[in-house]
Amino acid sequence: MNAVLKDALKAPVSHIIIIALFAVGGVSIPLDWFFAWFIKDALIIKLLAETTIRAILSVVAGYFIFKYRFNRAFTQKCSVISIIAVLPALLVAVNNFPIIGVINGNVKIYADTTQLLVYILFCISVGFYEEVVFRGLIFPLCYYVLRKIKWQVFWSVALSSAIFGIIHIINLFAGAGFGATILQVGYSFLIGAMCAISMLITKNLFVAIFLHTVYDVGGLLLSYVAFGNQWDNVTVIITAVLGVIVAIYMVLVCIKTPSENLRELYFSDVELNFTENKKETNL
Repeated sequence: MNAVLKDALKAPVSHIIIIALFAVGGVSIPLDWFFAWFIKDALIIKLLAETTIRAILSVVAGYFIFKYRFNRAFTQKCSVISIIAVLPALLVAVNNFPIIGVINGNVKIYADTTQLLVYILFCISVGFYEEVVFRGLIFPLCYYVLRKIKWQVFWSVALSSAIFGIIHIINLFAGAGFGATILQVGYSFLIGAMCAISMLITKNLFVAIFLHTVYDVGGLLLSYVAFGNQWDNVTVIITAVLGVIVAIYMVLVCIKTPSENLRELYFSDVELNFTENKKETNL
């Protein structure tokens, strides 16, 4: 056991706090000035700056995933059954696109082809970085903290997703409204939980990264490359019904997912003292 992992198992809460602060502080580093030297398009400058800093931070986070020995989440093969099991989560991600708004003209995409390609690259960087940090690092550390209580997996999903949601409060300092920020905190908690459960089902972090990226491509559209109102009555109803159905489904799947899935994924070569209640092997 290397020194980093050994220290993390001794003080997991401290490591969770440090990683969360790293996630928040890192993306606040401005790089716009660099791209402004040779690019004139303000949107592309902003997107490339945010993409680049996330790419750099992803390399750092990836390094620590190997130091923590959590890297099996990148290499496990997904079964066909597990992929089918997470298709409802993909429906939620796709539904985040303002499909009806684009069709009826309420949402207009004003970006050109280059801007759209850079935008998609930006969304990939967001999905990759946030999943590596929160599902790749913080999630297993939350599980380690909660390993001796009942329903360890459930509470680990809830805790790591709550941390993911809470850090979005920083948007208040970026000028976002209080109501919009609280709404984003709630959405972030739900998408975080969905990605965590999807990763548990497939035992592969790339599945969570893909779902997160698809969700962001649709969800951030109006913030960067489009304008209008996507929340017509039909969209609201579909989103609400789909959200409730998939939420119930994902919780039920999580309940049936044995905690050994998470142990094997992150702690297969580390001896841990888990709860002695042998009947409590699931959620």
